[in-house]
Amino acid sequence: MKSGLHNDCKKCHNFYHKQHRIENKERDKQWSESNREEVLQYKKKYRQKHKEDIKEKNKQWFSENKGKNISYRQKRKALKCQLSNTLTIQQWKNIKLSFNNCCAYCGKELPLAQEHFIALSKGGEYTQNNIITSCKSCNSSKSNKDFFTWYSKYKYYSKKREKAILKFLGYENGEQQLKII
Repeated sequence: MKSGLHNDCKKCHNFYHKQHRIENKERDKQWSESNREEVLQYKKKYRQKHKEDIKEKNKQWFSENKGKNISYRQKRKALKCQLSNTLTIQQWKNIKLSFNNCCAYCGKELPLAQEHFIALSKGGEYTQNNIITSCKSCNSSKSNKDFFTWYSKYKYYSKKREKAILKFLGYENGEQQLKII
């Protein structure tokens, strides 16, 4: 038999430590705050020692959580620009359903990206009032261009899709009618 704890013993051991962490959470937090430099040095050494393991775990997490990953990156961008960033994963799922899991611009069923109708660089928010579905090709083509000047000249232009996009975003007479929730 290999050295180490038997599976049942491991479960008890892990349970005990979990209970201990819960019961001593406040004490541990105070200790960490009063020994901040020591904790930072320990974490730095740990990351250096386990660099490859951490890299592999991160890679696995990102591949298993693509929706969350996209959401986190977009929220971070919006925060850096000091813009509203309230889009949730559920709202993104609803947006995709609204466009039948197709690109809003070309109508193709390709892997979809979150397209900022008004680009972050132009003051567009990361909210359900400014995000639509887009394939990578259309997203790249639009870049940070104004929708109204870009889309009418785009090779996949469709009056029907244009109306659907504007209706989804609440546009009337060229202006967005934002919903206050």
